Amino acid sequence: MKLDKWISVHDELPESGQRVLTYYYDNSFELHQIDLLEYHDKGSAMGTKPDRDPNHTTRERLFNALYNTDYDIVAPEDGFYISEYDKDGDVCYRKHKDCITHWQPLPQPPKEV
Repeated sequence: MKLDKWISVHDELPESGQRVLTYYYDNSFELHQIDLLEYHDKGSAMGTKPDRDPNHTTRERLFNALYNTDYDIVAPEDGFYISEYDKDGDVCYRKHKDCITHWQPLPQPPKEV
């Protein structure tokens, strides 16, 4: 697959949870921007919040991380999201501003490393 086939967001959007290359033109800096972002549909789980309850056992924390949807970090709206770290070092997600115009799937990794 070539990395020159950009898809307009008006024609098609990635699947929810798909990590893709994104493109937009940043007018304020007069720059072409390419970012690696994930697309999520509203209500889809983007990640998991850590269980910090001191009364929970390690087993309970693991169960909550893997199976308890109360700990899911859910997309509040459709869009491209950036994963970051909060002040506690936990993963959090921020919606990218609505300026993405094009995207493309990531290529397959090399067969030999």
